[in-house]
Amino acid sequence: MAQLRLGSGDLDRAEKLLNRALDLFPDYHYALANLGKVRMGQERFAEAVELFETPTVRKNSTTCAVTPTSGPTSRATRTTKP
Repeated sequence: MAQLRLGSGDLDRAEKLLNRALDLFPDYHYALANLGKVRMGQERFAEAVELFETPTVRKNSTTCAVTPTSGPTSRATRTTKP
């Protein structure tokens, strides 16, 4: 549900859902990565970086799709072709 809320731009609801997930599973890498995306959308960049750099997110970064250019919260654009 949080992923859907994040994708639709509902950052407040996504944040609440992600925090509930993290209350139950504190090291859940998908929730940590998505909360980082929420923080980016809130322009709380230092907090986003902290979340993206947690060991569980870094270890699972390929499965979390942690990219600053994905999703509606992004303000960055790609400057090179993949």
